[in-house]
Amino acid sequence: VMATSDYVESSGNTAWLKLDIIRQTLDRYVGGIKAAGMKDSDEYLDTKYDMLDTYPSLVMATSDYVESSGNTAWLKRNYSVIKSWADKMIEFDHDDDGLMEHPTSGNSGSWTEKITVRGSNWWDTIGFGHKDAYSNALAYQAFNGMEMIAREAGYAVDAKTYKNRAEKLKAIYYRSEERRVGKEC
Repeated sequence: VMATSDYVESSGNTAWLKLDIIRQTLDRYVGGIKAAGMKDSDEYLDTKYDMLDTYPSLVMATSDYVESSGNTAWLKRNYSVIKSWADKMIEFDHDDDGLMEHPTSGNSGSWTEKITVRGSNWWDTIGFGHKDAYSNALAYQAFNGMEMIAREAGYAVDAKTYKNRAEKLKAIYYRSEERRVGKEC
């Protein structure tokens, strides 16, 4: 990983400015602002649950920032919050099979007229739910990114935990696909 000063010298001011904008955005989330898809993040929607793609997206943005900037001082200062995002992803795995689950089914008609329940990812109007493949694909990448983050921050035990979570998710994800297409596991 390049040091921040090396990145500025090798890539110019435009690249540094982009990284600075990413860091400023992450600082807002680390500081406690609610991201789209977090429970109670929208004053117009009375949603009960976090959406599954929110925390993986935050972890992925963080790992991209840390890998590109080499800003380990920022990482170490904010590690506990970033870790809480990754740990929230683990909490979503209610049955401990490796896949995150959303409490809703996503099936047609499962949403009430007054929107108190949404699908498992924030961007979609289609009823994704339960073991949402899209959100779990993001989680796989996020757990791999979190392994790097933990290692860079000096938390070897955490790094191993996130590596194991990524491997567990990948194994069940592909096993689920084999079942879906009727292949033997």
